[in-house]
Amino acid sequence: MDDAADIRIGSKVRSLREDAQMSALELGAHLEIDAEAVLSIERGVMRAGITLLDRLGAIFAVPVWSFFEATTETSAAQCATSYRQ
Repeated sequence: MDDAADIRIGSKVRSLREDAQMSALELGAHLEIDAEAVLSIERGVMRAGITLLDRLGAIFAVPVWSFFEATTETSAAQCATSYRQ
């Protein structure tokens, strides 16, 4: 996966966390990771694997595929291609 895909996914995680008014520490507790790992994922520094994305989807009641949804700058095909690399 390229850095752009990691950043897009991290941005989505941050947006969901902030919308839920949850701290990185609280989300980390739900995921059984520390707050620094949550923040690293949100910045695109640490890659979120499919298992973690599945857990995030359950926490925020969103489907896993929503982490790969296209933004105005990208297409769904670009997101999927980026993730497979």
